Amino acid sequence: MVLYKVPFLTQALNLKHSVAQRMKQFYDRALRFDMGTPSRTLHQFNSNTHLSNWTLITDTIFGGKSDCELVKTNNDSCIFQGQLYTLTNGKKVLPSFARMWFVYPALHLDLSDYEDGGIKIKYRTERPDDFQLQFEFNHFVDDIFFYAPLVPSILREHTTYYHSAVGYKMQATKFYTEIDPESGEEWLVSEIPFTSFCVNNMGEETSISAIRRAKLGTTAPIYDILTLGVGISSMNEGPFSLELKSIEVYPGNETIKEF
Repeated sequence: MVLYKVPFLTQALNLKHSVAQRMKQFYDRALRFDMGTPSRTLHQFNSNTHLSNWTLITDTIFGGKSDCELVKTNNDSCIFQGQLYTLTNGKKVLPSFARMWFVYPALHLDLSDYEDGGIKIKYRTERPDDFQLQFEFNHFVDDIFFYAPLVPSILREHTTYYHSAVGYKMQATKFYTEIDPESGEEWLVSEIPFTSFCVNNMGEETSISAIRRAKLGTTAPIYDILTLGVGISSMNEGPFSLELKSIEVYPGNETIKEF
């Protein structure tokens, strides 16, 4: 669901912000004598101030009863937790959901330097299969967002999509555990390539080829991101809890393969 309308003046400011951002990236690389793109931390969940910038949404906007909250821990992390309740539309049972969204300054984040890479998220949960990473793109119409599950799906990893008679294979999401060097604690880690994102349009899911039509020849349209979020969507009601440590963006090799 798109939460914000972007007026023309804001779009102009976004362009100015994007140019400044790209210039900073260029000079940062020049100072390192390296034209490569380093990993970049987007969110560290270690302060109450940062948590206050997140917006929480549940299926109550569609008449549901699910609830959620965001709680700071003493572990330089936060816990996104709540309760899912069955969501019905007449006789039809729909997935219940809860989401946390971060709205970027000037309603704009340019990650175009990372289109061959993806997003790395470090977390802990008992329900990893139910959570998704999501973002909204400034130039799309209302009620459309991009999403990818935190845990890779065998079906999606081995699916080939076709666009303009050219075949593309999705790069697989990496899912593994990692030991924190400072605390010694174990965390789940998902590395999600931008080619793994699909489109949700008013609840209807669309294949990756629709994303490429948004900006022909690339992966998901990440040059003008409005919001980034983490959410749970499930047909199973009950409590949920997701402890979040960090979210970062990483560079990578070419992810779109022609054959």
